[in-house]
Amino acid sequence: MSLRTVADEFDNHQGGNKWSQTFRAPHLDTGGEEEPLNALRLAASIGILFLILYLIVDVALRGAAPGMHLLATAAAVVFLALTWTPMFRRFWQLWVFGVCLVIMVMFIAISAITHDPVSRLSVIILCPFATASFVSWSPRWQLAMSAAALLAYSAAQVLVPINDNLNIYRWLSVLAALLLAQSTSIFINQYRLKIRGQLEELETAARFRERQIATMAHDIRNPVSALAGYVELLEEPSTSPADREQMIARIGSTAWNTNLVVGNSLDLYRMEEDGRFQVKATVTDPNPVLAEVVEDCAAQARRVGTRFLHQLESLPHVSVDPQQLARIVRNLAAVPLAADCKSAVSLRTSLSGERIAIDIDAPGARISAAELEQMMTNPRGSARPLNAGRIGLFLARSMTEAAGGSLLVRSLKPTGIHLRAEIPCARGSR
Repeated sequence: MSLRTVADEFDNHQGGNKWSQTFRAPHLDTGGEEEPLNALRLAASIGILFLILYLIVDVALRGAAPGMHLLATAAAVVFLALTWTPMFRRFWQLWVFGVCLVIMVMFIAISAITHDPVSRLSVIILCPFATASFVSWSPRWQLAMSAAALLAYSAAQVLVPINDNLNIYRWLSVLAALLLAQSTSIFINQYRLKIRGQLEELETAARFRERQIATMAHDIRNPVSALAGYVELLEEPSTSPADREQMIARIGSTAWNTNLVVGNSLDLYRMEEDGRFQVKATVTDPNPVLAEVVEDCAAQARRVGTRFLHQLESLPHVSVDPQQLARIVRNLAAVPLAADCKSAVSLRTSLSGERIAIDIDAPGARISAAELEQMMTNPRGSARPLNAGRIGLFLARSMTEAAGGSLLVRSLKPTGIHLRAEIPCARGSR
């Protein structure tokens, strides 16, 4: 596949064809109504199983009439069937609350017949536990469920009293169960909100990456098309030496900018994984790194018709990765070079206390304070995606701060900008 074909396919992303389908952020489903409904169906199935076992054991051991047991089991079966109806979907919290009340009332009636306090105590305790564990409703509904269970048990003690010496322990059991069920509901609700917040952050990050890929695709297509056009012109036999030299300079400038755009985009995506740059604590001699970057930036300045002056002092070692140091300086120098600065751009290094300082002055750069502020902010929070060539200042600031330094950007009057990056020296290097 040729570079032109790659550029065309990148550009097709803007039109919404297969590239937009490839990089479209997937919809992250947070569960909707199906999550609580599936949990309720599971809980109802478990409840039916144990109601049947309770019915078999109670009839076999006590010889009790199965009428009320069958009604409770039938109520659970009806509840399970209702979970698939539209009416249940709309008011499922109210349905759960009502069915739990019916089951508690049935077991209070069963205890009136059997004179067994254990069955009603078990059900009244289990209902709040079941709703807290299986029902995805709010802590307010769970509080209403706890209040209903407490009132049901109080009514059972009054209407169907069973006088023995264990009533105080049963009350303590009910209160402990309700408190634990309410705590469980609050914990699950907080955990669910945390998961939902993380999913929303993932959706935001996915949308951001999609927008940035679309922007980067557009930013890459234009220089790639320009490179292809320059190469075709260079292949023409009629091209004069002066035009050939000018086109070579443009090819070099375009390649320099494209390399910066791609590198910045990759750095931005790498940063989004952890929210910040992971800086390796590497003791680096900044002098050869700065000399190489200055030479590269001076070559780019010549291509765009700008003078690039530099004054490099001998600096002590710094604690920063040499590649990140080079990217910081290159991104800072790219700001005035991309602004079509007519005056000279000067770079000066110095030692400032326990830090090295890199100053860049461009009196002729026409960049407003608002533009500088926008270039310094995180593009993820921008309403519109920034041009991939304009995120370098934010990345330079992020890299500098990750290394423990600082970046100062100031707009001068009437025109011009001043950039200053400070990076801490390595321990014992001075």
